[in-house]
Amino acid sequence: GLTFLVELANDLVRTPSDVARFLHIPLLGVIPDESEDSQVRGIELCHAVRQAPYSVISESYRRCRTNLLLSEAAEFLKTLLVSSGSAGDGKTSVAVNLATTFVAADKKVLLIDANFRRPNLQKLFPRVEANMMTAEQFDFGLSSVLMNQCGVKEAMRSSGIGGLDVIYCGPSPAAPAEMLG
Repeated sequence: GLTFLVELANDLVRTPSDVARFLHIPLLGVIPDESEDSQVRGIELCHAVRQAPYSVISESYRRCRTNLLLSEAAEFLKTLLVSSGSAGDGKTSVAVNLATTFVAADKKVLLIDANFRRPNLQKLFPRVEANMMTAEQFDFGLSSVLMNQCGVKEAMRSSGIGGLDVIYCGPSPAAPAEMLG
């Protein structure tokens, strides 16, 4: 009886079903840890959907995309924010892989790096220099748009993947939280 009472009083979130039960929201998907998927060993997790399309992790991202599209809010879904409680949780991996799954479903995607403290998109999608662009134009990013130094079109870059454009975070502002606010 004591074990039953301890379990009943336990409000820790340990499993995906706990998330749905305690928060009273539907669970859209669960992405397994890389140690559970042998097909993604040796590849960068940010590109798992492209580089290991038949892996368990890739299928999990596709399932999450499908659940997002079938959710009640899908008809109003134009923007998706990916965030986490701490650094290193996999925000960039989730954002890039979800973007890749949406592009595979013939959607146009604009992936914006708003992580001013640890930007990653410029490493994952390196710039391809064009003859017409100056070095200053390559420094444009989200911070430049928010400070009215350029327009969104000027900050957009091709990712090298058809249908997926990116906006890097741009020059690091002195007060990123205030800028985003």
